[in-house]
Amino acid sequence: MSGPRIPVTVVTGLLGAGKTTLLSHLIAESGRRRLAVVVNELGEASIEGVHAQDEDVEIHGVPSAVVVYGTGEDLAPTLREILARDEIIDHVLVETAGRALPTTVMAQLEEPEFKDDFVLDVVVTVVDTPQLLAMDAQAARATLDPWFVPQLETSDLAVLNKIDALTDDALSAAETRLRTLAPGVRFIELAYDARIMPRLLLGLRLHQEAFARTAPRHAGATPQTADAVPTPQGSPSARGEEPTSHGHFQVKDPGWQSFSVRTDTCQNLEALLGALQLIAQDEPVLRAKGLVNVGEGGRRVLIQGVRTRIDVDEQARKAASSSQMMFIGYYPSRERTLERLNSLTSGDWR
Repeated sequence: MSGPRIPVTVVTGLLGAGKTTLLSHLIAESGRRRLAVVVNELGEASIEGVHAQDEDVEIHGVPSAVVVYGTGEDLAPTLREILARDEIIDHVLVETAGRALPTTVMAQLEEPEFKDDFVLDVVVTVVDTPQLLAMDAQAARATLDPWFVPQLETSDLAVLNKIDALTDDALSAAETRLRTLAPGVRFIELAYDARIMPRLLLGLRLHQEAFARTAPRHAGATPQTADAVPTPQGSPSARGEEPTSHGHFQVKDPGWQSFSVRTDTCQNLEALLGALQLIAQDEPVLRAKGLVNVGEGGRRVLIQGVRTRIDVDEQARKAASSSQMMFIGYYPSRERTLERLNSLTSGDWR
């Protein structure tokens, strides 16, 4: 195959976390992307039932064990089928089994036969949030399925699922608990109604070296060598099992950083969106999100941006005393971001 490598998103999570439902919604909302979806037999039946008539979606069923143990060699025939198609696939989605680590798939993509045709895009863990909150906080690792924390530690992004009935305080507690269990997770996103914006799972390029190499770094940023994530007690690999945990995939790049800014001043929405667009163009910002008070009458909006694409949702809740925005990127500059916000908006950002 010639041309750009096909990006691959790997979706993992325990049985019952809602991987297949979230994946089905993602496929439905992915626009005109031509997708190849690799799932086990049970997932294949569920997804085919919804997307059987979708000409842009190609479903590949594989035995459950393919994405759990060993070297992942049984995945090779499916990858060959994808490459042999007459029409080029835009993106590949791989759903692992519940008791699996995504490193098996990741290692397969690095094999000489496939590394020039496929590239890992992002690794996602879908989390059963009520189950996460129900565990014993004092004995977290002991009360969770032993595969859960290793899945998180190998992931770039964690999706808090099954959250529709949860309060803001419960969501905050879930994020805190997840960060405690796996501080190396880059991003945490919320999936209301088991849905998440396709742009957060497709095309992030987190594992394309060129993106990280060419991203500008702010003055004073000194990259340091990242340490491999240690194997937790009670994990499958610690017990001598073989879920193929390849250490080089678990090294976290310290360049991916985040920071928050806040203001007590009500913002002009149009001016703020313009400023965020310029910041995304000038800074290596991947993700921006926050709750902001805008206009008159105590309006409050949820702002979510992926690079220069920004969405705004009206919030039913009343305006709070302050607004806050969070930025995530590859060595982003907090100082320059504040300068841009204060010069182009209603100001008072700090």
